Amino acid sequence: MIYGPDASNCPIKKQVLYSGKEVIDFSDDMKLFIHYQTLTKDGTVIDDSKQHKKPLELTLGHKFKLECWEQCLKTMRLGEVAKFSIEKHLLGNYATVAKQIRDYYKNQTSPNNHHHDEGANHHHCCGFMALEQGLGYKDLDRLLREPEPLDFIFGKY
Repeated sequence: MIYGPDASNCPIKKQVLYSGKEVIDFSDDMKLFIHYQTLTKDGTVIDDSKQHKKPLELTLGHKFKLECWEQCLKTMRLGEVAKFSIEKHLLGNYATVAKQIRDYYKNQTSPNNHHHDEGANHHHCCGFMALEQGLGYKDLDRLLREPEPLDFIFGKY
């Protein structure tokens, strides 16, 4: 992220919604426990970790598939809640990452439950196969075909 006069050209914009107090000294292998919401520009909620009643665990420095998330989280303080508006060119793999996170949460709550939207078959695919076969979630399939800028609200605990 860029601060100062060039900030308007930055592909990630931050808005603090609730100030945190404690500055964190981030390092590789540090585990963060976060709740997040993913929203389209019209305010439609795509994902919300609070519906699973368990924060997402993210370990820094392990090449998380959404580098921009790590960048955003490293700017936050303990207890802070912030909204990050991220341009679509940084979110090319968001749909596949979101699918993995959704599947993880589903498996945590019901290990025998492997169904997706409308009874789609569970399958693993990447790249062009995902475009052809889909991810098993209509909203993520649409984002895969038509990427768009998204907003993320993160809260660290």
